[in-house]
Amino acid sequence: MRTDTSIETAYVYNDIKINRSIVVNKPVLTADGFETALENKDLQVGVHGVALKVDDQEVGNFTSEEQAQDTIALAVKKSGNVCNTDRVVNCEIKSEVTTEAKNFALSDLQSTESCSTYLATGSTENDSISDDSASLQVASRGGVEVARDQSADTASTEAAAEGNVDNNAEAQNNETETRSGILKINLTKASIVKSEIQYETIEQEDPNLYVDQTVVAQQGQNGELDKEVEYVYEDGKVVSETTLSETVAKEAVPQIISKGTKQYPTMLSKKDNYILPANGNISALDKPGSHAGCFAVDIANSMGTPIYAPEAGTVIRASEYGGYGLCVDIQMDNGVVFRLGHNSEFKVKVGDRVTKGQVVALMGSTGNSTGPHCHFEIRINDVQQYLPDYFDIKDGDNV
Repeated sequence: MRTDTSIETAYVYNDIKINRSIVVNKPVLTADGFETALENKDLQVGVHGVALKVDDQEVGNFTSEEQAQDTIALAVKKSGNVCNTDRVVNCEIKSEVTTEAKNFALSDLQSTESCSTYLATGSTENDSISDDSASLQVASRGGVEVARDQSADTASTEAAAEGNVDNNAEAQNNETETRSGILKINLTKASIVKSEIQYETIEQEDPNLYVDQTVVAQQGQNGELDKEVEYVYEDGKVVSETTLSETVAKEAVPQIISKGTKQYPTMLSKKDNYILPANGNISALDKPGSHAGCFAVDIANSMGTPIYAPEAGTVIRASEYGGYGLCVDIQMDNGVVFRLGHNSEFKVKVGDRVTKGQVVALMGSTGNSTGPHCHFEIRINDVQQYLPDYFDIKDGDNV
């Protein structure tokens, strides 16, 4: 039974008698068979152990004095939410703690985990404080008790070096609910509380970007601040907290935003921040046909003049298209389409993602054209838009 229960002080307290007898024509049990037969008798197992008392009230039965002491030590840690990375500065047990020898049934044996929770909080539910009680020694003499963490300085140094700080420490230390524990404990501990250091944002000029473009040149990262905080607990409640020191564990990395200073090669719009697709002479703005009512513009220049994307978008046409000749259509994410006609050469293909100011074609005279120029339309839901709303242009202007 000691082997089955792993308790050296376990014993069977049934009345067992051994009688010598003569057996005729009856099988003799082997040792294993005899053991099985005994177990089937539902033997009553007891423990030669100790009873733990607090203020003369019996609170638990344990296999040994050592287990009882481990229970007290763990209760002390739970009363102050002491994590493995915390440093216990001082602990005073105001209750009288005693033990005495006792024989009891195995079913009445207490676990260190559940009993320590009961002693610390008055609750019978287990919590997650680890049973690392070897470093916290408590003497079980009557009267006022004092417990000190013998390995605190070493453990604290190692934890700081490895950055191994319990993530739940801050939440545990923020507890404000008063708990009615069986043990009356005053405890002072020092904990490492982590907090973030917010990164700063720095703006810098970039001559390689256009005036309305910004790029994150360096992604910001928050830093980490380790604060050593001393908490004073009385009967499971924090009554004071003091910051002892602050250490920067990780420096914050600033976020760097590059803002463009380069001017666009053509005129900026007065509405919606577009640019004209080419430099040259406004040769046709209001004339019969597609230009009537200023719904298209022709910008004349020499063969091969760059044609620019008026705004960022996706190329949905780069092919010959009726009277437009070699035509490029660029659609913005909001559905607006820019049509650029009469080109001599494409610099993009369907599906390409283009940026504002990117060269998408070269000026030509393909399709229904009398000379090199760029035919430009802005279309919303395939309806041409009134161009003077967007640009300060008129026939004959040089742009």
